[in-house]
Amino acid sequence: LQTKEVIYNSGSYFQSFDFIVPVVKTGVAHYRLNLSSLDGEVTYKNNTRDVYVEVLDGRQKILLVAHSAHPDIASLKAAIETNKNYQLEVMYAENFAANLREYNMVIAHQLPSQTHKMNGLFADIQAQKKPVLFVVGSQTYLPEFNKVQTSLVIKAGGEKYSDVTASTSKDFSLFTLTDKTQTTLTKLPPMQNFFGNYTPSLSSAVLLNQKINTVATDFPLWLFNETGEVKTGVVVGEGIWRWAMHDYRLNKSKEATNELINKTIQFLAVKTDKRPFRVNLAKTIFQDNEAVFFDAQLYNANFELVNKEAVDLNIKGEDGKTYTYNFNKTDNAYTLNAGFLPTGSYTYSASAAKGAHTASGRFSVSPLQLEELRTRADYQVLYQLADQHKGSMHTVADLNKIADALESREDLKPVLYDTFITQSAINLKWIFFLLLALLTAEWGVRKYLGGY
Repeated sequence: LQTKEVIYNSGSYFQSFDFIVPVVKTGVAHYRLNLSSLDGEVTYKNNTRDVYVEVLDGRQKILLVAHSAHPDIASLKAAIETNKNYQLEVMYAENFAANLREYNMVIAHQLPSQTHKMNGLFADIQAQKKPVLFVVGSQTYLPEFNKVQTSLVIKAGGEKYSDVTASTSKDFSLFTLTDKTQTTLTKLPPMQNFFGNYTPSLSSAVLLNQKINTVATDFPLWLFNETGEVKTGVVVGEGIWRWAMHDYRLNKSKEATNELINKTIQFLAVKTDKRPFRVNLAKTIFQDNEAVFFDAQLYNANFELVNKEAVDLNIKGEDGKTYTYNFNKTDNAYTLNAGFLPTGSYTYSASAAKGAHTASGRFSVSPLQLEELRTRADYQVLYQLADQHKGSMHTVADLNKIADALESREDLKPVLYDTFITQSAINLKWIFFLLLALLTAEWGVRKYLGGY
């Protein structure tokens, strides 16, 4: 892929290099770095290094369609683009022309409006099940807004507006904001929205409620809803740009508003996993001294965890060798320890309920080359090991000090050991032959003296 010539003049030479290689596809990529061999090297094994890199496609392309220009759009754009994985494109309703299939998510800013109902846009959003974030403002036409989404119904009393601040909801659990951000949100200036009644759906989750003057209400200011595979978010009010400016005034940064907006986008843009059978790995790149663990979950029609069915797993290596396993059952799921595998890339396929559900994936095992890469002793580590175990470390230059160090330690005393072995006398043959000899001698003497 790339080659670089290195010239050095001393034995203690050190320099870092950057290699930028193109990404061909997502997944685990295997790269090998080689140094040319020179005469007189202690070892050539550390001239080669295998590197495994996991390439993820985390890019999200977001389309913001607005009724007209507004300072909130600039604030949304600035916050979203702080995340390099998000790419935002802004279009206006009067000249809208875009293929929604190219985008992961849509932000509808003050749409539908009386002049731009955008029926085609919202029909495509529903047909393609695209996540959408509605930003409701003075140009939003509420009768049409109530038709194109089911998260919130707004009934306003004419063209009257209220100034509302934010209060955080304690029941929100879809994602978590930092304590600093939650505190900052309650200190931000008012947003302006319609004066009226706000009725969220039963399935909606409210992140921020409206606070009118000092009165906390249960009217939502920032909410989310998920119906089937479609996620919807609604921001009820104008003034995000004021929030961003005041956030910077309070904290010398826009971290609070950026976190709120980015976590909103992240929740809406990430698809919910509805697969009935899933197999998970803790990671996709293992060292060759690590055991490979799998977890699996099986859901029934009610999306409840079950584990009555048997789950099989096949792992296939680059050399074509296949390893077969059976998952163990836990309380309501499955687990498997596949043990240690040789270095290389692997594919796996799992099946549950006799093949009714399947799952597959890839992972790699990389070699642990610490001893080959680091050929010199790490004295700092050796000193730490000695200190942790109440010992001491000595070099060849001070070998004579070892005896003095041992003698000076009062906790080291000579130890005497006594060993006792018990053995049955019947097992001693010499006693048998001694008794036999004595008996024979007695018999002979008595015979000679006429005792018999």
